[in-house]
Amino acid sequence: MGELLRDYDGFDLEAFQRMMRDVFYPINHGFLRDHNFTCITHYWANWDLCNIASILAIAILCEDADKFDEAVTYFRSGAGNGSVEHAIPHLVWAMLHSHLTGSSTWTTSTSRPCPTSSASRVVAATTAPPAAATTSSVSVS
Repeated sequence: MGELLRDYDGFDLEAFQRMMRDVFYPINHGFLRDHNFTCITHYWANWDLCNIASILAIAILCEDADKFDEAVTYFRSGAGNGSVEHAIPHLVWAMLHSHLTGSSTWTTSTSRPCPTSSASRVVAATTAPPAAATTSSVSVS
């Protein structure tokens, strides 16, 4: 929405960027960091992917290269089911299952065990989000 209204005279872009950076980004970052203090495999890929997409959109809106890199890095190698290395095996299994059974349902649960103990989830939850970036632009090819 911010990008659509960026050039509108009555729109306060700086206030909107501040809200996205100070209100929404910490929620997205926190979810990817600790998955609401549950086992990281508890959530299906769409939970991670929505938070990745939100961080990516905030990064572009705020021209913040660090947040942009955070989203791309999590997609490439994050611990949750939304990272490509964890999502693709489930998607392939779902496609194969639906082909073999004739089912059109692609919803699958994960069988990956929870890789962390509750103690390490608590430690991860106390980690602060990355500091605000000092870059002034984001280059997207």
